[in-house]
Amino acid sequence: MPVAYPPPVVLWSWTGLYIGGHVGAAVGNATITDPAGPAIYGNNVRSTGVLGGVQIGYNWQVPNSLFVLGAEADVAALGSFGSATCLASSGFFISANCRVRPDAVGTATGRVGFAAGPFGRTLLYVKGGLAWLDDRIDITSNALAPPQVTSFDGARFGWTAGAGIERALTPAWSLRLEYDYMRFGDLSMATPASLFQVVPPSLFGFVQTNGGTASISQNLQTVKLGLNYKIGEDLHAHWEPSASDYHLRGTTDAGYVPDADVEIGARVWYSSGRFQKDLGATVDPTQSSNLISRLTYNTTAATGEVFGRVDSPSNIFLKGFLGGGVSFPRSTRPARSVRPCWHGFATT
Repeated sequence: MPVAYPPPVVLWSWTGLYIGGHVGAAVGNATITDPAGPAIYGNNVRSTGVLGGVQIGYNWQVPNSLFVLGAEADVAALGSFGSATCLASSGFFISANCRVRPDAVGTATGRVGFAAGPFGRTLLYVKGGLAWLDDRIDITSNALAPPQVTSFDGARFGWTAGAGIERALTPAWSLRLEYDYMRFGDLSMATPASLFQVVPPSLFGFVQTNGGTASISQNLQTVKLGLNYKIGEDLHAHWEPSASDYHLRGTTDAGYVPDADVEIGARVWYSSGRFQKDLGATVDPTQSSNLISRLTYNTTAATGEVFGRVDSPSNIFLKGFLGGGVSFPRSTRPARSVRPCWHGFATT
């Protein structure tokens, strides 16, 4: 005869409307498909930056269950910038400089979560839905006077998927950490006119090329730390202490012998860095895309740490950690530079 188990007891519910704010970091990548053929270098623009915004949503916890369904919309301002060499289909072709500057991002998603922990106050969730990006892209042919520029300034739409963890600090306030991946549809964008070096070089060693149409695909990854307020809850309310919370250290209950608490752990993380030095028409690279030369350094590293802590019954503790790391240097790749020469322009 099957045994009937009672449903789990839910002492707190995530059901309700909430609002909040978030801050975080963003890393984007735009891939440019050259109409003249595969690139010998570049065509990938990475943009990094910070973001800050607001969100509003609604959670519904299934009655007598630990499953939570929800919907959410958010919008954030982006401070992000990236540039790279593009349209370098040949060493005889004067390439371009591509700049990507996303200004704002937003999503409208559904969420599915599980309320973990003895009181269901930790929500593990996944999400997915629609995404939009307010984007600015410039393509400028290098070393031409006057500069030949094509631009895009508008909204792009796509999809997003992500996951996060949210912890209810009090009945009204919760803190969360979330990762999101966004992918936007391909953008068709005109490319500017440029010059092609004929062989052998001569006084008139360059011929003008007409512009074409490039295809640009773009993605954006974000990590956000957010704080939510559950509408209708007392702003100053706190959780009611459990019975075990009333037991104080140092009491002399029969049979109770205080012990030392020991905590040991380890963590490992991987990081990457990038430094880019541009020489352009102005000192401020955000004021001009007209590039003369560029030097890019890429580095990656792995770091590890072991930590421990011992707490005695007399509230004296001892803690420490031991860590180290190693870097993985990558080759430094200079971009194609363009400099004046007696017969017109030469490329290196």
